Amino acid sequence: MFVPSCPRSEDGPGFPRQPVIDVIHGFGVQEDGAREQVIAGALHAERHPESQRSGLRARQIEELREGFPAFRTSEQPLLQLGGNLPDQCRFIRVDLWSPTRIDRDSTQILSTLPAPAGPHPLGTVAVHLVDRARVDPWQDSRPVRELMIQLWYPARAAHGHPPAPWMSPGAVTFFEREQGIPQGALLLPTTHAQPAAPADRGRCRRPVVLYSPGLRSDRSLGTVLIEELASHGYLVVAIDHTYDADQVEFPGGRVETFAITGDIDDALIAKALAVRTADTRFVLDQLTALNAGHNTDAGRRPLPPTLTGAFDLSRVGMLGHSLGGATAAAAIRADRRLQAGVNLDGSLLPPVTAGTDRPFLLLGSDPGPGPEDPSWDQFWAGQYGWKRELALIGSTHTSFTDLETLLPQAAPVLGLTSGQVTQAIGTLDPHRAIHAQRDYVRAFFDLHLRHLDNHLLQRPSTRYPQIRFLR
Repeated sequence: MFVPSCPRSEDGPGFPRQPVIDVIHGFGVQEDGAREQVIAGALHAERHPESQRSGLRARQIEELREGFPAFRTSEQPLLQLGGNLPDQCRFIRVDLWSPTRIDRDSTQILSTLPAPAGPHPLGTVAVHLVDRARVDPWQDSRPVRELMIQLWYPARAAHGHPPAPWMSPGAVTFFEREQGIPQGALLLPTTHAQPAAPADRGRCRRPVVLYSPGLRSDRSLGTVLIEELASHGYLVVAIDHTYDADQVEFPGGRVETFAITGDIDDALIAKALAVRTADTRFVLDQLTALNAGHNTDAGRRPLPPTLTGAFDLSRVGMLGHSLGGATAAAAIRADRRLQAGVNLDGSLLPPVTAGTDRPFLLLGSDPGPGPEDPSWDQFWAGQYGWKRELALIGSTHTSFTDLETLLPQAAPVLGLTSGQVTQAIGTLDPHRAIHAQRDYVRAFFDLHLRHLDNHLLQRPSTRYPQIRFLR
């Protein structure tokens, strides 16, 4: 995504009263197959009448199409994409795989997410859930446990609506502060999903995958993997675990932030796992009600009607990163409705280390020369269902989040050197890291929820030298 800031008026600071900026940009396919961002220019209302602007815009688009046969554009209002810009501005945009470029006339950097590779267009909707059977375990003053979940699903084609933001607007300020991003300097990406688009239920309903993020993380940071699964026909449910997440925005703009006090020791992690497991089981209950046609949103906000009956709750898996991966292992032991699980680089605690009788994938960061995580050794010994352990060579713990692609783009804003970026996300090229994660995670759920075997998990593949089979 590439968005220039509006120019200042010639008679002083601030925005002109009625600025209209048409920025034409798109992508072309280079000889090596990589997408390249192309910027055609900005046309200012003060300098060109509407008729002249239209002609210039059409001529520029035609020139771009001649040079780049794959060039395409779409027009979206800025504010609906999360930009802090006046609503009189508009721009023409496309979604890009290529790394973000910096507008030479602007101090803002605009980040993008890699497009999912599956055949399905995507829809998404956030749902506010209230568990009235539990006092919040982290905040005694809260008489109920509140959660936000986000559903991602194959959608019927829905055009003409802006894509959903990567992070809810109210949470962005808190995210910027935690990540050390100067306010407004980085325009966070949009997703590839249309908000509340009609769901495509398919011929035999959709297998379901739950996603749990790490401690002091939130559901947004799993979007790259989530969108990939949904684009291939899964219905993915991302869970925000309130108060152990950095920030969670609820309807009306209320934002609840991380509220755990004390040392992050084994006792606290054990409590967090118990809370998260209860969250997961409650979400499964709510999905059952939603699938039966009940609106489970606490405020009864409208939900896409075609979600009713879209879930195949006999085929449910769970995926998580860090503490979310441990949550997947804990929840699958606690609830027979979960049929398969994936742990992305998360250490485990007893009794989770005793394993389960259902399929489980351990996908970790580069182990280096050091010993194996002892909790994974214990889990391996106790796991009596299908099991596999893989390592993503050249990666770090952070590589299993969207920061794998966003951090290199944000490096100029954060003042990070290339060496510091490498230290954070590893030496593996982000594109190859994301490609391998997407393909191996999907292969696992395809095998165990759909009974489709592409043999990727049977033996090492020359197509993925970055994946090491450990056992």
